[in-house]
Amino acid sequence: MRNSRLAVFSRQFSTTRSIEEVFIVSHARTPLGSFQGQLQPVTATQLGSHAIDNAVKKAGVEKISIEEVYMGCVLQSALGQAPARQAALGAGLPKSVPCTTVNKVCASGLKAMTLAAAQLAVGHRSVMVAGGMESISNTPFTLARGLTPYGGIQMKDSCQHDGLTDAYSGWHMGKCAENTAVKLAISKTDQDDYGILSYRRTEEAIAKGVLDGEIFPIQVKKGKKIFSVEKDEEVQRFDNHSFRNTPCPWGDTVGVGSCSKLADGASAAVLANNTGIKMHNLQPIARIVAYSDAALEPIDWPMAPSLGIKDLLKRAGLTKNDIAQWEINEAFAVVVLANARELDIDINSINIHGGAISVGHPFGMSGARITNHLVHTLKKGQYGVASLCNGGGGAGSILVQKL
Repeated sequence: MRNSRLAVFSRQFSTTRSIEEVFIVSHARTPLGSFQGQLQPVTATQLGSHAIDNAVKKAGVEKISIEEVYMGCVLQSALGQAPARQAALGAGLPKSVPCTTVNKVCASGLKAMTLAAAQLAVGHRSVMVAGGMESISNTPFTLARGLTPYGGIQMKDSCQHDGLTDAYSGWHMGKCAENTAVKLAISKTDQDDYGILSYRRTEEAIAKGVLDGEIFPIQVKKGKKIFSVEKDEEVQRFDNHSFRNTPCPWGDTVGVGSCSKLADGASAAVLANNTGIKMHNLQPIARIVAYSDAALEPIDWPMAPSLGIKDLLKRAGLTKNDIAQWEINEAFAVVVLANARELDIDINSINIHGGAISVGHPFGMSGARITNHLVHTLKKGQYGVASLCNGGGGAGSILVQKL
């Protein structure tokens, strides 16, 4: 009797769906605003709505066909309940669409996309939206609840506390980066050279129109004034003459110039599996081949991408020589230099259009931005890898192929 029950139980699970391929159908992002800059009047969820709306329109799919939404967002204080849900409804998606907000610190936007890919691969959904959003300009200060102590009260910067401080050592992310630079003997000159290169690459990409079709201008209302933001703000502030003189708050090598800049923005993509592609007659532009998460000692997060990328390539059965283009998030210049060294990758194939140093790093958005930028710039048939370190010692990585 017991064996027959087991046989019935086994047969019930033998009819599960086969794994489907997952595709990126479209993507869109806002321009990136500098900290308390042009996009300061716009909330993170409003930025997310703009990215979602344009990604869905670009895909040519009806909004009622979107089955679920995942959006990364790190600094959620004062945004109100369910930020991803706010972004989805603000984009005009139906009230029946379930939504989830993802927080994996700097890898949040990428993690949102890989979580969606997993849902689509097993056939639980057929068309989804995934991405990330952040408005660092609007992150509040917080005050501990309780009696007011003698001597006054102290407020915490939620960006500093929840986004830029290691929870275990109390170290600022910059100190962790400095620690890595010292251990690997990566000089301030090397880091400044890379930081300047990031700005030069972005300037050249803009001049050549590389970002055309990736960025969707947004209307901003400030008081009675309404204006259009069409370009990334930070790169326009670059000053080559003062760059090498920016301070090093955490030691002797990691300067303000060679680290990512606080910024505001959002990015989103429409993802679908084979079933969704056929059902809605969609035209995929890239295939999600594999993804991976990795982790090590919390303060050593700058090296986590190399660990994740090795696992990613192993899962896909590829080598570094199969990859045409790399995006390793420019949290700090030392992150890119250290991981390039560890993986033995030519720096000329990494972040070829600049990155978070030159355009900014909205924490919850950046993973989606660099993934979608790969999709935007790869040539047909080429493979690309995007990877981000994240606070707590982790990293998220994804492998895509342009169709």
